[in-house]
Amino acid sequence: MFSSPVRVIGMAAAAAALAVGFSSSAQAVPDTMDAPYAQAAARIHADGTIRASKGIDTVTHPRTGVYCVSFTKNLNLPQTAPQATVESDDFGVITVITTPYGWCNNEQGTLSLLIRGQDGARKDLPFTLAIP
Repeated sequence: MFSSPVRVIGMAAAAAALAVGFSSSAQAVPDTMDAPYAQAAARIHADGTIRASKGIDTVTHPRTGVYCVSFTKNLNLPQTAPQATVESDDFGVITVITTPYGWCNNEQGTLSLLIRGQDGARKDLPFTLAIP
């Protein structure tokens, strides 16, 4: 099919470049939130994945209704006033803990969020978070 080794190498190089282009564009970019007056902000899916964020390093979801958020810069969390809201038609109440918490491995600089449903049981729900 190919008449020379040069064409085969050229085709392989083009295919490799195309594959690299696809794999790098498939990577999510977490710092995608427009929040000019917030130190950090995020929209988080119920499973703990980041939908959009600014200044968020990681979000872990160790158990039902528990989310642990760490930040790209050092924030004095006990001195902040975090705002969190359930982003769902389903009713939920969020408790925000600014000090080290057991389910988040007592990590300094990690914000713990606990979400409960109408029945009082922990529940996974999407939410927004902002730290002015």
